[in-house]
Amino acid sequence: MLELARITLFPIKSLPGVEVESAAVLPSGALEWDRRFGLVDARGLITAKREPQVHRWRLQLVAWGDETLHVAVEAAGGSRLEVELPDDSASLARWAGQQMGTSIEVRDNPRSGFPDDPDAGGPTLVSTASLAAVSDWFGLDFDETRRRFRLNLELSGGEPFWEDRLVGASGELRPLRIGSVELLGVNACQRCAVPTRDSRTGRANSHFPGEFSRRRLDNLPSWATPERFDHGYRLGVNTRVGMEFEGGQIAAGDSVETA
Repeated sequence: MLELARITLFPIKSLPGVEVESAAVLPSGALEWDRRFGLVDARGLITAKREPQVHRWRLQLVAWGDETLHVAVEAAGGSRLEVELPDDSASLARWAGQQMGTSIEVRDNPRSGFPDDPDAGGPTLVSTASLAAVSDWFGLDFDETRRRFRLNLELSGGEPFWEDRLVGASGELRPLRIGSVELLGVNACQRCAVPTRDSRTGRANSHFPGEFSRRRLDNLPSWATPERFDHGYRLGVNTRVGMEFEGGQIAAGDSVETA
């Protein structure tokens, strides 16, 4: 039986995620607090893809409520800040600017956050078995694989790459119900440079994308839609949320069902 095993939110885009027991679905379809805050410099939104040094930052969830989020951030050298967001975004901006040696501001998008795929702004999902398979391919610790791929929802009880069932022909949206909320599978997540790097040091493996792509296509399951895999450097599924389910709630342990 499939169930929702884990929910991970990324309150500050490109910083580490935090595990939570439940999450609300916003009217936009995004999960509340997920990628809500973005660090911005003169070049635009700061991402780990562009700035590998943010891999060396840590984030801890201290407390959260309906209106505020209390987090602690720490840089590799030990500089640490506890801050309540969004009220004290200026302190986070100053701290991040000191670490990066540039002027930074914190932008807040409580409606939809800063999703990686604006056309599929719902939570990303993957099966726990898929992460385990990738861990085996590269001899990685399971938690390290989880940190590298940065997906919101993990489903337990399915085979490796079970989630490929949710990717149909171009333009087709395949439904998946988690508890009382229905998600619509849009596409298989195209990965960037981030999974090639050690999640704690930022050190990259230049052979990772090619090896991953080869193994992924060699292990493409029978239920996948091959034409949606123009290359194999894809893992997880981007989703949307149907309008009638916006404002719903999902929780770890919820049952998972396909239509």
